[in-house]
Amino acid sequence: MKNEKTILLIMKALKKQSFFVQKSVKWLAEHLVLAEMICKQSPPLADEEFQKKLASALNAQDYINYALLVYQKVLQDKPAP
Repeated sequence: MKNEKTILLIMKALKKQSFFVQKSVKWLAEHLVLAEMICKQSPPLADEEFQKKLASALNAQDYINYALLVYQKVLQDKPAP
């Protein structure tokens, strides 16, 4: 039940986003295991580098790279357990 509420909240938030961001999230949801494997092997990104690469992915409409960058940043910024 808790997961269903979370998914509904995510879906509601996504409807307000661009189609590009929606495609990125959809790809990430479908390939989460692959994304985790890729992102865990990638070196940490400084904020400036992250913003530059994110803008480049958006400009190129590369929704997969955009999704991977965001996911990598989330993993990187997640507090240790």
